[in-house]
Amino acid sequence: MEPGAIPPYVEVVIYLYFVAVAAIGCYLHGRLWFGARNVADRSGDGSVPRQNP
Repeated sequence: MEPGAIPPYVEVVIYLYFVAVAAIGCYLHGRLWFGARNVADRSGDGSVPRQNP
């Protein structure tokens, strides 16, 4: 192994960490987005919800 190079298993752990953080971020973003849509649909002002094309 070259001097200063990191072992392959450390590189795999770093990439798995990035994937886990991205997955958690996508999950939280989806919860917030769907939650905001549900609140807008139940606004109670009598309007018909917009239909996406």
